[in-house]
This record gives sequence, structure tokens and C-alpha cells, in this order.
Amino acid sequence: MIKTSVKYNDVEVKGFKKKLRQALPRKISKSLARTSFFIMKEIKTRTLSGLDFQRRRFRPYAPTTGVGRKENRGTVDLKDTGQMLSSMNFIKKGNFKTQLGFRNADANRKAYYHDVEGVGKAKIRRQFFSVDKQTEDKAVEIFIKEIERSIGFLWVKEKI
Repeated sequence: MIKTSVKYNDVEVKGFKKKLRQALPRKISKSLARTSFFIMKEIKTRTLSGLDFQRRRFRPYAPTTGVGRKENRGTVDLKDTGQMLSSMNFIKKGNFKTQLGFRNADANRKAYYHDVEGVGKAKIRRQFFSVDKQTEDKAVEIFIKEIERSIGFLWVKEKI
């Protein structure tokens, strides 16, 4: 028979809980910012590589697009002037929510045409402004690790 006894300081536990409740909104806000930056980077990297959100190649540009310019050669990356992707940003919506969007109204309209409505006579949609399941899972993992790191918890996952 094994007997154990646990001693803890009730005042310290209550103090830790109070500090945690005060600090948690800031920690969550910081973690959301890091996660939003990660998603933004993933969308830009994938789009500049010529891949849509499901990691398939974009449909090619029309032969008349950018005649005589480099935009019509090779990879379809939705980067004519670079203004659309460079104006992508996230906006903080309270302590527990961020929204990814575009700062520039023209860039927002261009993104809408490419992603939702379709461009040109054929209404070709090049869906770039979404996140696949793989990226979503990685973003959740980044968020959780950031919260755990900032609070001071380090969970050890056992390998079986």
C-alpha cells in the first residue's frame, strides 16, 4: 500500500488563476496575430507559385493578356502590378477574432473577381483566397503551441 500526500498553497493557486484570467486575452490576441501572419504567408506563397487553395495549377492566362509583357509567360501567379497581394492584411476584430482581407478597395475588387466571380469573357475563376484542411490544421497547431508557450505549459506527447 502506498500513501501519498499533496501539499499546495491555496493562495498561490488562486493568484495564478487570477493572473491567468488577466493575461489570457492578450496571449490569445498575440497567438491569433501569429496564426494570421502564417495563413497570409501561405496564401501569398501558394498564389505566387501558381497554385490555387487546393494546390492545383491555375488555368492559364488568355493569349491576349499582357501581350509583350512577362505577365503572360510561364506561371499564372495573379501578379500583374503586385498591388493586390501586397495589400493583403488582417484586421483585429476584438480579442478573439481576426479577419483576413485587403487594405486597398481596388485590390479587394480584383481579388473578388479572381476568386468568386470569374475574370474575362470565359469567367475563369482562380480561387486563391481560401485555406485547405492541411493549412488549417497547421494554423491550429501554431495557435495552440503559441498559447502553451506563452502561458508556460509544455505538453509532452507520448509516442506509442
